[in-house]
Amino acid sequence: MGNPPAEALVVKLNAKAHLYDVRRRQYLGHTDSLRAGILPAEAKLLALLPERIDGLNVSLSKEGGKAGDVLELSGAVAPASLQDCRLVVRVEVLRNGAVQEAYTKNLAFEGRFTHPIPLALNQQKGPYRVQVTEVISGFTQEVSFLCDGPPDR
Repeated sequence: MGNPPAEALVVKLNAKAHLYDVRRRQYLGHTDSLRAGILPAEAKLLALLPERIDGLNVSLSKEGGKAGDVLELSGAVAPASLQDCRLVVRVEVLRNGAVQEAYTKNLAFEGRFTHPIPLALNQQKGPYRVQVTEVISGFTQEVSFLCDGPPDR
């Protein structure tokens, strides 16, 4: 069949939870049931959390450095009551709008996360942005740093 019909489904939970459609990064509400449709070739990925995600708090240990330095990225998801939940953020470093693939990483954590950003010895001078995205909700926060070039000899 070229366009198979969608199937209707009802998901019932034992208790109310904050429900997310992870693939769509969409909050579905504080509920104990969900009515949805699904296509035969489409996967649904739902997340149930004790609290609604309010945002991200991220920071860098320094606003800049020289090639060869290591910057420390740290952060947490708000509210703090989610500290016992296992969550994931995607970290990307961008220069002139282009993702620097060598720095891309998915980090699983509970509570807070830290992640080193080692600047290569041949790191290009200039401004960089670190984009951190919480994968369930899609909340994104950016912090910036400046690379000053190679270290002094």
